[in-house]
Amino acid sequence: MDPAHTVRWTEARLQQEFVAECERRGWRAYLLAMRGRRGWPDVAIYTRTYHALVELKTNVGVVSKLQAIIIRELNGFAPVFVAYGVKGAAEILDHIAEQEGFSG
Repeated sequence: MDPAHTVRWTEARLQQEFVAECERRGWRAYLLAMRGRRGWPDVAIYTRTYHALVELKTNVGVVSKLQAIIIRELNGFAPVFVAYGVKGAAEILDHIAEQEGFSG
């Protein structure tokens, strides 16, 4: 994921690239597009020692009221992050890599 790249990213492309980067790092990442589950985070990530949920937004995206409620509820089960744009997604990937290194 290249945050310096100036092409406008859609949320769908951001999701695809995010999952691909997780897989390049040897992690498992799953898109959570579930019928009847509006408001859930976009991606579940599993490393060998850490797991998290991630909601991906474009630079101008907004978390809906429903998403905010679900994120608050899910934080009791796993860390939930919201990433804005490519830069935000890269920061979350780096954070998860750090957590993986400190866990276990």
